[in-house]
Order: sequence, then C-alpha cells, then structure tokens
Amino acid sequence: MILSDGFYNFLKVLGKTIEGFIKQYKNKEVMHVSARGFPEQSSNSYDDEVRTKLFLKDRIPVWA
Repeated sequence: MILSDGFYNFLKVLGKTIEGFIKQYKNKEVMHVSARGFPEQSSNSYDDEVRTKLFLKDRIPVWA
C-alpha cells in the first residue's frame, strides 16, 4: 500500500511537471531573427547595459 501511494504521488508530480512544460512551451515568445541570422537586439538603456555588465562580471567560473 505504501508503494502504491508513493507511485501515485510520483505520477501526479510527473504529470504536473509535464503540464507545466507544455504551458511554458505554448506561451514562449518567439525571437525574431534578422537577415544575417542573428537575433535582433532591442536597444537597451544605459542602466540595463551597466546592470548586465555587472552581472556577467561576477559569474562563477565553469571549472569551479
């Protein structure tokens, strides 16, 4: 009985996870591609560029 209860909960969680992935896939935004094959980038404000540089500067190395 305990085994069947655990199996039921596993299937329930697996089903909710798959359902979430399907919803996320259906609602994802399409990235437009330019004629050269690269995604078009919208113009970012100065604050966004500084924030991005600061975020990327403090990355954890891959080898760590």
